[in-house]
Amino acid sequence: LVVSVQAVLGCIIQAFMVGLVFSKLSRPRNRGKTIIFSNQAVVNQRNGKLCLIIRIGDLRDDNFILGTQISAKLLRRRISQEGEIFQEMKNLKISPDTTEESCIFFVWPLDIVHVIDEESPFYEISEADLAKERFELLVVMEGTNETSNMTFQARTSYLPQEIMWGHRFEQMLLYRRDHNKFQVNFSAFHSTYEVDTPLCSARNLEEYLKRSLRNPDMLRNELLSLEGSDLSRLSYIDTNSLLNRTINQEILRENGVTRKFGVPS
Repeated sequence: LVVSVQAVLGCIIQAFMVGLVFSKLSRPRNRGKTIIFSNQAVVNQRNGKLCLIIRIGDLRDDNFILGTQISAKLLRRRISQEGEIFQEMKNLKISPDTTEESCIFFVWPLDIVHVIDEESPFYEISEADLAKERFELLVVMEGTNETSNMTFQARTSYLPQEIMWGHRFEQMLLYRRDHNKFQVNFSAFHSTYEVDTPLCSARNLEEYLKRSLRNPDMLRNELLSLEGSDLSRLSYIDTNSLLNRTINQEILRENGVTRKFGVPS
């Protein structure tokens, strides 16, 4: 009887030790390394609104990640009215909203979009102000590995100089005629190109668009005053860009500053 009890206890202890060692070895230590973030964040217009966009992708073929949670937080130093220095952490609203989805399928890299609206801390920040700001944008992704059912985390952060205003990410989806299928070109994951984007803050842009709706002749006159070549080569640095020229001059006019030959006077 004693020998039988010892044998049973030995089997139980051995099974427990094997399970402990297996769970230790199967932890997804390297799973977070297969999640990549873009080297820079970009700011451009999407559906008429300024947006902060970050690209995130998965290098593995089995793209199911369960219970995915993606969050973005803005970290910056603040001074209270009493003179106390403290670190402020503010959550940013992003899309897609992972709180409403139990699983994200990385068919291709995703764009994490933060719309710069009234509730955004970037609402009153222009392209010129961005270079003077001091903050860190932290992006964290948490999920569960489908095979091991273990959780993992991947994260990155961006400083103001790593946010490119007036840029857009390159397209990565290619169609391969020889294979008769679509393919994701990861070599263009970090690539961006310049696009026409207002240099003012989202607040000034919103106020300008509201005035344009009330006075549509103002915008129509701006269009008629531009030559065909100007309309075909709208760019981020083009001083004749419709958006940049009209919006920026309107803001300067309100502040009592006039332009002569494109130079503030």
